Order: sequence, then structure tokens, then C-alpha cells
Amino acid sequence: MANPIVGHDAVRSQLRNAITSARMPHAWILHGQQGIGKSLLAQEMAQEFLCTARNGDGQPCAQCHSCRMMLADTHPDFRALAREEGKRDIPVHAIRTLLAFLILSGNESERRAVIINDADHLNKAAANALLKGLEEPTSGCLLILVVHDLQRLPATVRSRAVLQRCHALNDRDMRTVLTQMNFDATLLGLALQAGQGRPGRIVCLQPAKDAKLLHQWQQATEHLEEIDIGQIQQLLASKWPIELLQLAIELLLERLYHLIPALPVATAEQVLQLAWELAEMPKRIAHQKLAPDMALLGLLIALRKQLRHAPNAAIANPHNGD
Repeated sequence: MANPIVGHDAVRSQLRNAITSARMPHAWILHGQQGIGKSLLAQEMAQEFLCTARNGDGQPCAQCHSCRMMLADTHPDFRALAREEGKRDIPVHAIRTLLAFLILSGNESERRAVIINDADHLNKAAANALLKGLEEPTSGCLLILVVHDLQRLPATVRSRAVLQRCHALNDRDMRTVLTQMNFDATLLGLALQAGQGRPGRIVCLQPAKDAKLLHQWQQATEHLEEIDIGQIQQLLASKWPIELLQLAIELLLERLYHLIPALPVATAEQVLQLAWELAEMPKRIAHQKLAPDMALLGLLIALRKQLRHAPNAAIANPHNGD
């Protein structure tokens, strides 16, 4: 962890209190929105658990042999697992390998720690294998599941671990994180708006040229019923990394979802269908089934047509009925 964790003070305090208590739960589920820092929290929790010289307030000392190995990612009593890039789920053999590791005696102490990132993407067999490990915990072990969508995790797994909800960062903490990330000061406003308390969501805004491209996109699509097709074509002619394109589409979808309730029923149904197609677009582009410029342009033209027929008051005041 190159920079200290920012925010999540209440959660971190609760985790430290649990680690220093005599009855430390063996399994935890950190859940909340993607990009808010749950994996970093899990890493810090594992380091605290394995630290041999914790500070008086329970924080890891960062100086002992165990902490130095954790920071260098070489600790023999720690493992971290995540879904492989391009894969839909975590397979059962990966979970069985982790559980076998937990059974072994520790190299540095009697403690071992494991983090499973993307745990809401366990396939059925993997979830069943994990459940057995949760039901028969090994002494001195800590298992941390990092989950974005808690409901995707089987109830049987959820019931055998401590559930710890994590929240998005406030603006003050977001500004601190953005400073750590060396964000261009002129783009802080855009980063705060796009990030919405989720630093991981806006990593794609570096380098600055990508942030500026998103800023131009936000301006060009501010009034969907009046978008300039020529301007959109020019923007889409630029090279868009898939993560940046996904963020641009997510921000567009968020505006649409706020707008839909104020639209006439027939128009809302059409816009909702177009929104669904937009949501699926990054996945189809990533699998090279879609040319991003023409497909996205076509959807924006269709959205403009639908919204031009909507009452002006509905578009100008989407929250009027809240």
C-alpha cells in the first residue's frame, strides 16, 4: 500500500477492535459499491492480523518482519485471490487451493490470512467448497471476502461470516485521495462528480488527456434532446480505453435513470430499452462484437429522437415528482 488508506474510519476502528479481542471472528465479508477501497481495507486488515508488534490502537507497526513482507507482497502466510481477467467467475479449484493453504501450519506464526476479491463471482461449486471451509474453520485463520453485490453471494455463505458494510467516501476524503493520485487540479471537479465517492471508479481518468476527453463528453451529452451529432462523431473518433468508455456510459445511464420516471409512459419504455442496450455495450465491445463509435452514435441518435418528443418540463425537471 503506497499511500495510507483514506476514510472508512468507523469500519477500520471496528475491524481493529475485533482483531485485538479474544474472540476474533474467523470470517468477514466486506461489502459495498465497487471502487470504494474494500480491497485495500481487506489488505490492511490482513496485515494487522499478521503483525507481530501492533501499536497500542491496534494499527500494524509497518516495521516488523511480518509487516515488511506484507508490504512487499511476499508474506508466506498470506494469500489473495481474485477472478482472472476475462473470466466470469472464480472456479472451485481456486477455492480448494486456498482452503488447503489455510490448513497448513504458519511459517512466521500460527496465523494465516486469506482475501477473496470478487467473492460475489464464485461459481456454485466454489461457493459450496467455501461453505465447507467456513463451517469447519481452522484455528488461527482469517478469511476476508470482498463483495460488490452482496445478494449474489449465497445466503448460506453470508450467514457464516460477519457482514461489514463499507460506504463511499465523502468529498473531503475524495479530495485527499485525488491529491495522492496526483490528479490535475483543473480536473478535480470532474473527478469528484464522476467518482461519487469511489476512487477506483476514476482511475481511468489518468492520464489527463483521458479526463479531458470525458469532460468534453459530459458537456456534449448534457442535453440529450439537443446533442450535436457532428460533435459526438468527432469525440468518438478519438481512442477510448474500454474503462473510460464504460465510465462515460455509466454517467450517461445515471442521468437517464433519473430522467425516466418523469417521462410519459410510452417514452419511458423506449428510453429504458435504449438504456439497457447502452448498459450492455461495454461488454459487447470488450468481446469485439461491436464497433463502439457507430453503435454508440446510433443509440444517442435514438435517445435524442425519443427525448425530443417528451414534454420540456419533464426533461428540465426530472425530480419534480420526487
